[in-house]
Amino acid sequence: MRKFLSLTLAAIFVLGLALIPASAEVNKISIYVGKGEIVDDFKALTEAYKAETGVSVEMVSTAGEDGGALLKSYLTADNSLTIFTTSPGANAATYDAYIADLSDMDIMKELSAGAVEAVRSPEGKLSGIPFTVEGYGFVYNANLVDKDSIVDLESFTKYMEASKEKGIDGLMLSNENYFLIVHILAFPFAMQEDVEGFVGKVVAGEVNLKDVPEFVDWAKFYDVIRANAVADPLTTAYDQATGGFATGKTGMLHQGNWAFSMFADYKVEFEMGMIPVPVLGNDKISASVPGMWVVNSQATPEEQQAAKDFLNWMYASEVGKDWLHATISDSELRRTLTGNCLLCGLTGSLCRHAWSA
Repeated sequence: MRKFLSLTLAAIFVLGLALIPASAEVNKISIYVGKGEIVDDFKALTEAYKAETGVSVEMVSTAGEDGGALLKSYLTADNSLTIFTTSPGANAATYDAYIADLSDMDIMKELSAGAVEAVRSPEGKLSGIPFTVEGYGFVYNANLVDKDSIVDLESFTKYMEASKEKGIDGLMLSNENYFLIVHILAFPFAMQEDVEGFVGKVVAGEVNLKDVPEFVDWAKFYDVIRANAVADPLTTAYDQATGGFATGKTGMLHQGNWAFSMFADYKVEFEMGMIPVPVLGNDKISASVPGMWVVNSQATPEEQQAAKDFLNWMYASEVGKDWLHATISDSELRRTLTGNCLLCGLTGSLCRHAWSA
């Protein structure tokens, strides 16, 4: 009788487990968010998710120089992260051992062909869900800048010198390496006919950048910026730069559409826009898929499912879609939206390095 009772209780216990969805066993997930400017808004989204599902979302974030190091420490320490953000390509390859294949998610079917290719690994794995298309150039204050007058080095030089005479910082850079060097240096690379082939030749030592016209002109632009800067970019943080722009102390920033949410804190009333960095008369804004949501493959199957549940909710629920449009897409690039927040303007042409402004 005792044996029969034990078997009966065991059977009831097993049956009970079978009736509970795997993700229901997980009441908390953790997410690393590499975009510091959306942290406050993202926290509000996670609170809405908890209210609706009972699942808590713990957030880890940084907008500083050690973001990559922090992410690696979390991944290698105890695999406590359930979801993290990274960029497609080389960065994703760094974390490949921690990236789950998301091919089985229905939401992936909503991506454009270009978006799918952007997140596909060399082995064919769909590594993540792109959360935006980002473009960058010179973000300008229309009260201080005549955007149509800045078309080449000569006109840019006149603008910078005139701004300095008025005590206005014509163009403000900030000290994070991707703002101070990486993004702005990308333009002469992106202007090459075969970017990947050109980079390969540079790495192989077959090309000397001082002999490439785009890089020669780019260096002259940088000299003009350095000669006429009012604020020292080496001591100017990202929030200081955006604050200076939002309060009318700066005519232009070298930034992207991601900075839009930073301006909301200042209730900016002036018209703003974005123009290309006119190296050799360039008329294109650089654009790419810079980031994606990734599920940690080292998490338990239940945790991975809970992560997918959250991502599906974020893109499929009305609350999630409203948040995506308001926080990720509401920017100078919002005119490129097709109505599907997953696409965020990503078409075949935008998968390339630039498009006409």
